[in-house]
Amino acid sequence: MTDMTTESAPEVTDAAPQSTADTSPVPRPEYLPEKFWNAEENSPNIEGLAKSYSELEKKFSQRASSLKEELMSEKREGVPDSMDGYEFNMPEINNLPDGWDVSMQEDDPMLGWWKETAHARGLTQDEFQDGINRYFDLHFGGLPDRSVELQALGDNAQARIDRVDMWLNKNLDENEYNAIADFAVTADAIQVLEKIIGIQQSEPSLSGFDGEPMTGNMSEDKLRQMMDDPRYWKPGELDDAYRAQVTAAWQKHYG
Repeated sequence: MTDMTTESAPEVTDAAPQSTADTSPVPRPEYLPEKFWNAEENSPNIEGLAKSYSELEKKFSQRASSLKEELMSEKREGVPDSMDGYEFNMPEINNLPDGWDVSMQEDDPMLGWWKETAHARGLTQDEFQDGINRYFDLHFGGLPDRSVELQALGDNAQARIDRVDMWLNKNLDENEYNAIADFAVTADAIQVLEKIIGIQQSEPSLSGFDGEPMTGNMSEDKLRQMMDDPRYWKPGELDDAYRAQVTAAWQKHYG
């Protein structure tokens, strides 16, 4: 008789497996204020966070608006209520050539533009005038020094200038004369014009005017001798009546 053995089957139980999850309360993060932590649910108070952020944003916006008003108020101290409140003062311009008249009218478009721009930028009256001064200095600050130019032309500088001026008056129309006059403000320019119009410049002679009556049309040589007279060009010896006679003689000569 053969022995038969059987292996026993594993024992089956109804017990559930043991859980390894950590069920301890979740701690509040250090970066999160306690008032935004829901201790009962161990989670952030999202509603509280949103409400607080909304209130903070509102306060910040109000403060920014208040600061802007304060800054605008400070900025506008000394600024006219309108562009028409700016006062234009003509700056002093030195070394202007004889006959030059520099001015600016209140209805000048450039002045109107500057008033509008200054007011839009909140500039004070002093800042507005400073812009005016800089404008004129830019345009006229580089003009030559008249005393230096006269010295460069020599002792009879004024006589040479007057001779050139008389010729230009005689031979050019008004527009042409004004164009040349703007150019003839330096010693070099006067010398160039002397060459162009054929005036031969010589050193001043002290022989003077010999007193002969100024009748008829005098020669150019004689007129030049008259202009070399100290009464015509030399400071301290100028004679207005004599200068007027010489001018009249030149006008008659070119007449």
